[in-house]
Amino acid sequence: MYSKDHKEKALELRKQGYSINEIVQKLGIAKGTASVWVRSAVLDTAAQRRLKQRCEMGYRNLDRYRTTRKMLRSNRYRLLRKYLKTYVSREAQDKHFLKCLCAFLFWAEGAKSLSVLHFTNSDPQMVKVFMSLLRSVYPIDETKLRVIMHLHEHHSEARTLNFWSKVTNVPKNRFNKTYVKPHTGINKRVGYKGCVRIAYYLDQVYSSRPVVKLASHLSPKETFRVRALAGLPNLALKQIPGQSGATIRAGI
Repeated sequence: MYSKDHKEKALELRKQGYSINEIVQKLGIAKGTASVWVRSAVLDTAAQRRLKQRCEMGYRNLDRYRTTRKMLRSNRYRLLRKYLKTYVSREAQDKHFLKCLCAFLFWAEGAKSLSVLHFTNSDPQMVKVFMSLLRSVYPIDETKLRVIMHLHEHHSEARTLNFWSKVTNVPKNRFNKTYVKPHTGINKRVGYKGCVRIAYYLDQVYSSRPVVKLASHLSPKETFRVRALAGLPNLALKQIPGQSGATIRAGI
């Protein structure tokens, strides 16, 4: 319990234009308590001016903090990209490594049913990487590839078709009927090109050399490579749960 003197002092400081945080620091009381005590205080012009100056100073400090954090994050990403560029360039010659990457992308964004290969995403770069990996490590039949666009009513189907055809490197005549999703039109993401679903209907990908297959766990070699690519500590992954309690590993 705080004494009556604490409350009176808090009211006096508030009337002088002190912020609640300043009152808390000076009196050593809880912030909620201070807020309740001073909510009825009437501030004169000088007190209001002081509070306004404190707010403006806080905004400036916040801007400096955000700028510093953004710079540190940018430097960290730059160093990570430099490392990954060197690492991937070296490992890209290993087909086993590329299969690991392809399997992990499929695991994250692919259909959970292994009856057909489906990969759905709205990120053009991710779609492009997945298609590149799939083509580079598996002898797929290009004529069996199909793409379905999921668009909103405000999208231009013709322009979007040209865009995704270039991203996927799939001819326009292999795009199935577009699925148009209802949209209020209130919030539109700038540059959003809808979503695409890649379908590969031939089951050769799931033969003796599949994109992904059920297994007990990732091998130590696969674990090290995948975690190194992600910039994560090289900790052992005992199990990665998949569908129905099984686990997913890259196909060899």
